[in-house]
Amino acid sequence: MPAETRYRLTPGAVVRPFDVSGAAPVFLVEGDGGRRWQVSAATAALLAQLGDGATLAEVRAPLARALGTAPEAAQLARWVETSLVAQGIVARADAPDMPDAPPRATLASLNARTTLLSERWAARLATPLAPLMTPRLFWAAAALVVAASAWAWGLAGGARALDPAALLSPLAIALFALTTVAHELGHVAAARRFGCAHGRVGAGVYLVFPVLFVELDDVWRLPRARRVVVDLAGLFCQQVAALAVLAAGRALGIRAASAAYALSAVTAVVNLNPAFRFDGYWLLADALGVANLRRRSGLALGALLRGAGRDSARHAGGAAPLGRGTTAAVVVYAIASGALLLLWLGRIVLRVPSFARDTYAVAIRAGQAPTVGLVLTLFVRGVALAAMLVALLALVRHAARRAAGLN
Repeated sequence: MPAETRYRLTPGAVVRPFDVSGAAPVFLVEGDGGRRWQVSAATAALLAQLGDGATLAEVRAPLARALGTAPEAAQLARWVETSLVAQGIVARADAPDMPDAPPRATLASLNARTTLLSERWAARLATPLAPLMTPRLFWAAAALVVAASAWAWGLAGGARALDPAALLSPLAIALFALTTVAHELGHVAAARRFGCAHGRVGAGVYLVFPVLFVELDDVWRLPRARRVVVDLAGLFCQQVAALAVLAAGRALGIRAASAAYALSAVTAVVNLNPAFRFDGYWLLADALGVANLRRRSGLALGALLRGAGRDSARHAGGAAPLGRGTTAAVVVYAIASGALLLLWLGRIVLRVPSFARDTYAVAIRAGQAPTVGLVLTLFVRGVALAAMLVALLALVRHAARRAAGLN
């Protein structure tokens, strides 16, 4: 590009500290359309110098003072063009403004979303819990809850409490639903404790899983350690509520309470699975300090598979290079989560034909000698078969989006 070319920060973009606790501080660029880029301190310094418009010659001297070293002019030009302009962080000052892109849905992976608690009611219910989210108190209480949960699992009957008849009782479902609401209020309480804005609590469908959610876009601005507390606060409050349900159930002789507790414990373990966008995914992303873990892990693995080298893997998908240990972690994550997704797909593909044959046999028997039991069995198996097919399609779509870098 000509030396007199002027560059500017993309209109509406804001640079914020993201994680300045380590030896290599990281910053976050937030755009108008909801996009976020994780950038290094050097990139943040360059963006500050560009401002509303400057040539690379004009910013080279002040950038050298900020960084303590003067980048070569050709190197600086390649850096701006191939990384910052290509990703949309920086634009040429003479380029026409593009029309505003529609905001990206922060809950784009959820379908059939509906509101359960407005922002106002979520705040009212969660505010009393906020003092528990003070980091030192939270970690001490969390350790006690983990120990109590391990003991309570045996008290509830362990795997025996997961009897389908008990799990499908209306009271068990209602008690379990109560613990899931407590889960979302835990996230809200932690956000409020750290001064972050939050939105409504709602329900939706992720892939084929019915889930609750809370809008927490502002949490990205917190230091890494506090984001981890927000990530775990939901599981913490859900387990506290589940322990209370179990204690009340045993005191009052309510068997459904044991089933509700066992189901809550199992969902807590599933929730920690980082392969899908459950709490475990955000926990791992925040623990590693990687703003878009799924995309960057896939790109890093792709760079290694193409033979592009470790340095390309460290820079893949972001302006801020990952550390060597973090790069290794995201590559392992990409391999493990991809293998788990293929395992799920394989199990469903292998299971569907035999399940369909058995369901057809039940249908023949029900047609020849219908009974209430056979008709009910046929209905349940039909629903299960439909769910398996929907799950298969959802997982295939999910895998395709991951391969395209959209998930």
